[in-house]
Amino acid sequence: MMSKDYVVWHGGCGEDEGGKLWMVVDQEGKWWDGNMVTTLETFQRDSSNPDLKGQDGKIGSGETVVSCIMDKLDGDNYIFSDYEAHVDSDDSDYTTMSDWGEEDVDVETRKEKCKWKAQTQVQFYSGREYIDGKPRPCGTHIATLKIKAKGKAKQKSTAVEIEMEDGSKRKEYHCDSKNKVKKFIYKLTFHDGTADGQDVPIELIGNWNRGDGALCWQSPGFTAKVDGFFRPKPTIEVAAGTGHPGLWLLIGFMASINLSPDDVLDHCHPPFRGFAGLDP
Repeated sequence: MMSKDYVVWHGGCGEDEGGKLWMVVDQEGKWWDGNMVTTLETFQRDSSNPDLKGQDGKIGSGETVVSCIMDKLDGDNYIFSDYEAHVDSDDSDYTTMSDWGEEDVDVETRKEKCKWKAQTQVQFYSGREYIDGKPRPCGTHIATLKIKAKGKAKQKSTAVEIEMEDGSKRKEYHCDSKNKVKKFIYKLTFHDGTADGQDVPIELIGNWNRGDGALCWQSPGFTAKVDGFFRPKPTIEVAAGTGHPGLWLLIGFMASINLSPDDVLDHCHPPFRGFAGLDP
């Protein structure tokens, strides 16, 4: 199982690029239960507290720089509307391999589409504590990051029954679906310090529907890009003079790794019927 934690390098990604091992992003919990806690911690670890997840100086026992908790991202965070469906029994444009020697082809297709909205948020705090072995953010409530997204989804489900020359029958099922983001907004609000109550813009540059690798996140406090194939590999540059580089680093991490357009699309499951009731 691939670890959810990330090692933070400063000045380059790894020793080969001249980087220095700096901190760790420790992720605990699940996105679907509203208890995913993500903490930026140092390598100054305390193994004396028996309630820590990372006993003996492992990840989870480091000194907390900043911590956050993310609301769940599942079906409860989505609203679907303007649902339409159409069933078609026309098999005139359906072709099969002539070598199979079929006699008759019956096709039934259901085309569905809908619109959707999604929203969730992350709360950032100055500390982290463990209660009964489970982490919870604590201390000063520093900031809130919200996302709102809108999109459209459509699906074409095709059921095919082929009758062969010998009288035998076989069925095939094909499904083609598309889901696109039409609007995506970040809203970052600070609750502590000179920026109390102020909204700070986070601009998402690039095509929302071509993967996170095609995007760049820009704000007054950070710039982020994501590489990698099997696992996202974020590069986050914190602007000089921000006052709290660790906070901006974690904000950039959450925006690009856990609250990207791809994340919202991955968890969007429209109420399509698919093959249900199709009987060619």
